[in-house]
Amino acid sequence: MPHDEIKQALKELHLSDKEIEVYLALLLRGTQGAMSIAKQARLNRITVYHLLDALMDKGLVSHVIKSGVKYFQAADPRAIHRMIKEKEERFAKVLPMLEKMKESVLEHPRVEVYDGKEGLKSIMDDWINTGKDIVGIGSEELDAIIGFYFPHHIMRRVKAGIRIRLLFGKSRYAQEMKRKDKRELRETKMLDCGKLTTGVYAYGNKVSFLTFVKEEPRGLIIEDASIVNTVKTMLELLWTTTR
Repeated sequence: MPHDEIKQALKELHLSDKEIEVYLALLLRGTQGAMSIAKQARLNRITVYHLLDALMDKGLVSHVIKSGVKYFQAADPRAIHRMIKEKEERFAKVLPMLEKMKESVLEHPRVEVYDGKEGLKSIMDDWINTGKDIVGIGSEELDAIIGFYFPHHIMRRVKAGIRIRLLFGKSRYAQEMKRKDKRELRETKMLDCGKLTTGVYAYGNKVSFLTFVKEEPRGLIIEDASIVNTVKTMLELLWTTTR
């Protein structure tokens, strides 16, 4: 393993650069006195004593006394790994309690707002990442605004096995979409209404709204059980009453 990678791994154990230098000096050269460590780590002796105390508190260094002189040695790396596993096991035991504490608090709805074409793409990426089937009201304006990304998104959705049911205003575009339903894992129904410029999409525990105004397209994602359930109920009612 490269030296830099070793240092980075030790930093993730919340060690400072100087603590890492002292630990590695001991690991590479075995049991040593503070003066020898200071020379190898290029630090003054007082600083090294403070660092050694900190490392001993963390269980990474121990000491022995020989003929009245204190010598220090690095903990076996396997012992460090064992300590990490013990911490993980302790956390795993309290994790269910922490989750119950979180569930006991009434959470506020989570709302994220996205602007521009890239914002709309981010919302559509979230549909894929959530991995749940989608029901919604679509608009041909989405295709017109994001262009090439739209067929690419459909391919990703199909590959992920995510089905979508969409209601469109009656149009040639909607009829063309319906012809491709089977291969694009989609069900399309047409509403007896004019062109729609806002889409609503419910998926998993989220609902997203996309406004397809070319000058300033915008979208938002709402994550809230009550709101999402209400929107889903409305969409399902509309779906079942539309031929």
